[in-house]
Amino acid sequence: QKHKTWYNLKASDIMTSNPVTIDVNELAVNALHLINKHKITQLVCVDNGNYAGLLHFHDLVREGII
Repeated sequence: QKHKTWYNLKASDIMTSNPVTIDVNELAVNALHLINKHKITQLVCVDNGNYAGLLHFHDLVREGII
């Protein structure tokens, strides 16, 4: 919404510099809590501080957590 066109955007123009993360060993209900608390749709999953993947709100829906 800040940019009129997206043709020349770089990832750094739209990315979050400090994303909300969750450890891969956390319970799914804790992930849902973070998603609701921060009003976001996905979390960066980390394993020992290293990127391990993304968890999207729809993943929780698909698995019946919600």
